[in-house]
Amino acid sequence: MVQKKTAWVLYYSNSGNTKKLADLAEETLKNCGWGVETASLMDFDPVEMKKPGLIILGTPVHFWAVPDMAQKRIARLPNLSGAAGFVFCTFGNVFSSQVPYVLARELEKRDAKVLGGAALVGHHNFMDGKGKCLGEVYPEFGKGQPDDAMLAKFVGAVKIIAEKAGKEELSGFDIKRLKSPNPLLTFLDRFLPVTLELKSLAPVHFDVSKCLDCGLCLKNCDTKSITKGLDGVKTINQKTCKHCYTCARECPVGAMTVNWARNEKILRLAKKLVKNPGSRIMV
Repeated sequence: MVQKKTAWVLYYSNSGNTKKLADLAEETLKNCGWGVETASLMDFDPVEMKKPGLIILGTPVHFWAVPDMAQKRIARLPNLSGAAGFVFCTFGNVFSSQVPYVLARELEKRDAKVLGGAALVGHHNFMDGKGKCLGEVYPEFGKGQPDDAMLAKFVGAVKIIAEKAGKEELSGFDIKRLKSPNPLLTFLDRFLPVTLELKSLAPVHFDVSKCLDCGLCLKNCDTKSITKGLDGVKTINQKTCKHCYTCARECPVGAMTVNWARNEKILRLAKKLVKNPGSRIMV
């Protein structure tokens, strides 16, 4: 019996956009005859996983960059010599930035050979000033994206990569193609620190009068910036909070509050200043 080649599908996801594509990549690879091990970057243990012949790595874009917690988990990846790679990011139709290129460099630092990548628009998970999800209401923030046509293109790209990896055809792709096609975005990436971007957005505040003590905010805070005192009051460390706002979205009673109107104004201003290149798939 011929043993299946192993592929890793690793992802980091706050809103579900990136996980949706990771699940689609897993399904596609299985249909191509690969054995697939899929895991969130927050949970995966490389020691317990078979060495891959192919690795697919995806994250969202968080303030023009790979999310900090994802970057720390990627740093744990072992040597991937002999493996092909494919990288992708999701973003809420504001900035895709350099994230695919950054992910590709991380894989190639570990001796994998990246054969392609993608940056796909998905629904933006911030709320508007009326408390509605931007990406569920406004086309300019990714409503209905990625659509069926773009998902089909993503599946096609994964199939191409799987075929090349299976044949060990690991040459011919220049990861510089994954850089942002917008020079201004590249400039801003390099010279605007993420800390400055974080300070521009509204912080999360805790309303003790609404809290049911369900623990969802603690469970969903990847940076462990939320702590609970003996009196049951939650404290948010604003210095370590990365403004992913997962706690606010998950809270069933609105005990985690955010000035969403302020954030919406900032995002709309950013979209006016810099035109994003939209979804891209490169193989």
